Amino acid sequence: VVELMLAAGETYGEPRYKVAAEKAGSFIIAAQMPEPQPAWAQQYDPAMQPVWARKFEPPAISGGESQGILRILMNLFRATGDKKYLEPIPRAMAWLKKSKLPDGQLARFYELQTNKPLYFTKDYVLTYDDSDMPTHYGFKVGGGSLDRMQAEYEKLAAEGPPAKKPPKRESVKYSSGVAAEAAKVAQALDERGAWVEQGKLKNYSDDDSKGGIITSKTFILNVRTLARCAAAK
Repeated sequence: VVELMLAAGETYGEPRYKVAAEKAGSFIIAAQMPEPQPAWAQQYDPAMQPVWARKFEPPAISGGESQGILRILMNLFRATGDKKYLEPIPRAMAWLKKSKLPDGQLARFYELQTNKPLYFTKDYVLTYDDSDMPTHYGFKVGGGSLDRMQAEYEKLAAEGPPAKKPPKRESVKYSSGVAAEAAKVAQALDERGAWVEQGKLKNYSDDDSKGGIITSKTFILNVRTLARCAAAK
């Protein structure tokens, strides 16, 4: 969402999108946990305390989402030049590095206060043992990008945000082919304004897919086709 708001601000030149991204950044800063685990939980309650989500997502400090948050903070600094977005990074980076598992990975979940890695068995019993984990979820995540993020942070802290470049805009020449593609896409809409196609829904029976399905991928490609034609024309 932050990336989308920053991109919208650059593309349309409307301050309200950037303001929305900065509000999210303020939340991220407020949500950083205190020492000795100065990173982020996966989810919080209204009192800003780590809380359960799904049955395999306990209140814990996350070695996964915390890495994504560091990237978002650096992107907010690039967009705003405000050093408050860099301030949380060194503490969180130090925690991530010292929390690496022996194989260089990070646990998705670390127990509050003790910092012990948390896992689940295939029967969804919370445990410190990683020998019987379900395979549908990443209870361990990569930690190999930390050095690269550290270097990225140090460069930003020393040099400041890079000079802003104008947003890239695709140049499309109008042609009968571009128009034909757009017309085909438009005609494929049903009466509701949806693109329906044959396919199967994961974890659903075949009966649930008999009337066709709607996929985000097709939606994105079709809107892009219409937009290209509109821009060219």
